[in-house]
Amino acid sequence: MTTDYNQIKKEYLTGAKLNDLAEKNDIGYQNLRNRAAREGWSAEKHTINNAIVANLIKNEAEEIQSMRNNEREDILLLSSIIQNKISDSLQPVEIQQLTASYEKIQKMLYKSYGISDKLDLGIKSEEDTEFKIIKTNADS
Repeated sequence: MTTDYNQIKKEYLTGAKLNDLAEKNDIGYQNLRNRAAREGWSAEKHTINNAIVANLIKNEAEEIQSMRNNEREDILLLSSIIQNKISDSLQPVEIQQLTASYEKIQKMLYKSYGISDKLDLGIKSEEDTEFKIIKTNADS
């Protein structure tokens, strides 16, 4: 019976252990280990594993970026809705609630860009926030 070392190598590269492969194929562990060392199986396995990890990281980064983009679109939509709701016909309490919501949404937007939510947004008080939102609406 001929030993198929190409098949054994494939199994090793996909995660099988040399001692298990030696036993499974009824060959000496030391002989298989020597062959694997001579042919550089371990380095090849390491290269393959690094490529797999790099690909997983790349996919995860792309997925995170996509989620951030979607989140950013939602935040901008919410911000627009709040800005459109603020008018002279609202009660002061309603304006206060909307501006508090707007400030939270603004912080969420910053976080979606990876900017700390602890960042000083230059807002000194709720009245200043209301003024900034109303001024923004008047300017547009």
